[in-house]
Parts: sequence; C-alpha cells; structure tokens
Amino acid sequence: MNEEVPFEVIHEGIIESTIPLSNEMIDKGKKENFLLNCDEQTNGRGSGNRKWVSQRGNALTTLNIRENYMPKETLKLTPFLIAISIYENLNNISKDKFGIKWPNDILCSDKSKVCGILVDKYKDFYQLSFAINLTQCPDLSQIRKGGRKPCKLENHCNNIPEPLEFSKLLCKDICKRL
Repeated sequence: MNEEVPFEVIHEGIIESTIPLSNEMIDKGKKENFLLNCDEQTNGRGSGNRKWVSQRGNALTTLNIRENYMPKETLKLTPFLIAISIYENLNNISKDKFGIKWPNDILCSDKSKVCGILVDKYKDFYQLSFAINLTQCPDLSQIRKGGRKPCKLENHCNNIPEPLEFSKLLCKDICKRL
C-alpha cells in the first residue's frame, strides 16, 4: 500500500487484552482505523488460544484496520509483512540478530522467542496484533510444553525503545508494507 494509512492511537494502562477491548470499541461504533496499545495485559491471548499475561515495559499492540484499507492481494501475506517489519526494526536497534519462525514468532539469536504475532478479523476490521518482550519475559508457566523459551530485547540491545513509541513506529511501517 503506497498511501499513508491513518489510524488513531489509543493507549490504556492495565487491561485484560487488546483484542477483546478492540472488539468492544468496534461494537460501540468505532468506524476508523485505530491502534490500541496498553501497559499490561492480565488475560492476553497467544497462538492456539493460550493465555498470555504481558507485563509493563513491553510493546503490547493491536492495530485495527478497516478491510477496505487491506489490499486483497496481500491478505495472505499479512502475518509475514508484520514479521518482516518487526524483524527489520529489531535488527536495526540490536547488537544481536533476530530471525523469523513462520508464521508468528520473532526469535533471538539463541532461538528464544522475543515476539508473537496474531492476525484476526472482527466484523469489518483486520486486527494485527503483536507483543514484543522489551524489558520483561512471560512466566515460564505460560509456555506450552516444547514451546520456545521467552527472551527480552533488553538482553540483546543497549537502547530499549519506549513501548508506545516503538508500537507506533512499527504500525506505520506495517501499513506501508500492506
């Protein structure tokens, strides 16, 4: 998508999860694109509907984009475009290199997980969600048996970005790639 995709930025403190709150906002009449970011999630969702509690200091974001902004020819590529954006931006600020584990994880050089990505559709919005462990890692009890050990960017980078500003930067970059 060559044009700038406009979106409102909404920041919350402690919430259950960005996806259900986004759904609630849409149900209450939200009509335009919006980025929902929070400080903490007490009942977030990871892949496979697993619970994902996320702590303060991480980038916890759902970008809600109306379907008329989503080019049909890129819909299947959306998770990959999000992953590429996060991968490139992390590699730009880190002393270590990151990798992509298709379809929804960004891995540190030691193969531990620094980011998870979800793509959902709710009514006429696509929901592009990501959680990046900037300064905190999830509790190991949240990791499924055989799952990737979590890591945090702080262990790989001297200059940790502020979560909301980093989320806005990533969402602008993701929109340019759509």
